[in-house]
Amino acid sequence: MYQLLQKIEASILPDDTSWTPEKMPVIKTKSQKGEIMEKDLFIKDKWITSFYINESHITIRGLKFLGYDYPPSFYYPITRFNKEKTDLIVEQCMFLGDLQTSAIQAGIITHGDAVKVDHCVFYNANNAAIYWQDSGNGIKTGNSMTNCIIYGANVSSIWTSSPDKDFIYKNNIVTNCNFFWVKEASNNTKYSIDSCVIVNNQHYKGDGYLNPSDFALNETNVIKQGNISLRMINTVFEQWPIDHLHIIPNTLGYDIGAGLFKHRKQ
Repeated sequence: MYQLLQKIEASILPDDTSWTPEKMPVIKTKSQKGEIMEKDLFIKDKWITSFYINESHITIRGLKFLGYDYPPSFYYPITRFNKEKTDLIVEQCMFLGDLQTSAIQAGIITHGDAVKVDHCVFYNANNAAIYWQDSGNGIKTGNSMTNCIIYGANVSSIWTSSPDKDFIYKNNIVTNCNFFWVKEASNNTKYSIDSCVIVNNQHYKGDGYLNPSDFALNETNVIKQGNISLRMINTVFEQWPIDHLHIIPNTLGYDIGAGLFKHRKQ
């Protein structure tokens, strides 16, 4: 059966030779106090989104999402709440928030199967990605988070609400967050973590009430000590470096290759 693949992507992507940070399209949501209510949602607060995904086979690539300026509403840049839809790829995107001025409640929040987040940067988003309810047909399948940098999540770098069959969590860098991983008590999945750097977070694991928890994780090649050094702008006169908000070469985590680039920028 023919499947229509729909893409929302930048014309110049991070791995293109002509790409520079200022060429990244910026998504800024200006609607005030937006509200979309779904009968099966537990979110009763007012919230808005930039991309409300209601189809299968969607790819979002190479976009920069800035935070939301009206704190009474939660901002979720990318949402998918239709449990019957599948195959959502979000890659090479940036989610840049600030709790005091332009918050992102969750960069990505979705129900269901086949949500793949790859080579993204989350900077000061309250939550990076929330994998929420199942597809309505049992345990979720095909979800993953790989090759991402998550810095300064005020709540969590990842939140898994309902069980997963084959979740992949690999090659991620997580630092300066409140919780590394939040998992609902009703979710009995034992997740695996492979080849990650997870350092300097206030709590490692938490439950759905944001209390410290101690659920089991399978860990392989996980570094938990040291400091992450991101390429920052230090003066107003400084030109944006090609690796802005990426790991500085020859520092902890650089060899993982997390961030926007699938191929190294020289």
